[in-house]
Amino acid sequence: MGFRQAIPVFRTLLIPRCPRWLILISSLPLSGGWIPLASAAEPTGVTSRVDRSLGPPFEQRRRAVIGSESASVIFFEVSDFRCEHCRHFHERVFPRIKQRFVDTGLVRYVAIPTIPPDGQPAPELFGAARFAIEAGRFWEVQGTPFNSRKALDLTALAQRVGTTPDELGSYVRSPRVVADLRADQAEVAKLGVKGTPTFILRKREADGSFSEALVEGYESWDYFERFILDLLRNQ
Repeated sequence: MGFRQAIPVFRTLLIPRCPRWLILISSLPLSGGWIPLASAAEPTGVTSRVDRSLGPPFEQRRRAVIGSESASVIFFEVSDFRCEHCRHFHERVFPRIKQRFVDTGLVRYVAIPTIPPDGQPAPELFGAARFAIEAGRFWEVQGTPFNSRKALDLTALAQRVGTTPDELGSYVRSPRVVADLRADQAEVAKLGVKGTPTFILRKREADGSFSEALVEGYESWDYFERFILDLLRNQ
């Protein structure tokens, strides 16, 4: 079995609880604050290649990131291009988050496309996304894969990301890109993601450490607006 499409799970108490939220103790506030993650400056149990702007387990490599590096809130989206709930999020919620919080410098946004560990890998689909990241075009074309419930053909994908089918095919099959896709999966596993979409929100503290909350499942714009506003107010 591959990733399930996640049901909503909420791991913080920063905003009023709705009856359908299930509290999982990951970053439960104690004495007015979250339990912190390891500091990005001195991470615990990770290599020196850790990306200090994102914190562990993320290592320094090219990613799909938009927003100000100085933003105190980092919004990670873990999604599968073939997930219907992920598509709904990108059609209905992501544009509003981008306009309200990312474009105004309040939130840094990181997209993490992932492949279900036991599902169909669709290397062309995810390889095309990585090609777009390296070409600096991911945010122009990122909505395209969600428009199909199955992998698009190589010719269509190549056209979308601005290359030829032969070039994209060679790129997707290259050992470096295969390793990158595996690294994406490894990071998702370390984050404890069990389904898509999953959203991880980190708040950078004054000492360089991060606090974290996790939301599993497709949620509305109103939900995320209140969530992010509460994070920003609790700086």
